[in-house]
Amino acid sequence: MDRRSYPRSFLVFARALEELERLLNAGYRPLVKVEGYMIKTGEEVTLTGVASSVRLSEDVTAFVLESGGTRYSVGGFDAELEDVEATRVTIMDITK
Repeated sequence: MDRRSYPRSFLVFARALEELERLLNAGYRPLVKVEGYMIKTGEEVTLTGVASSVRLSEDVTAFVLESGGTRYSVGGFDAELEDVEATRVTIMDITK
């Protein structure tokens, strides 16, 4: 994986999850910017932090973003259980 491939933006949440899972499995720490909405309030939000895990199951497809000392669960379109519904995910950089 080449750091020169980033930043890289995703409008399709599933593609962002695939890339994050690949990076995390390879031991990278992806720096991610998430644009979207807080599920509970509908407030528009932009968060930047480190993606720490990906969850793929029948019920939930999400990742955890650690930003400003807080852990946010980030889901895609029509997210209900997560903290944030992402409309755009940008992997800004990766570090080991």
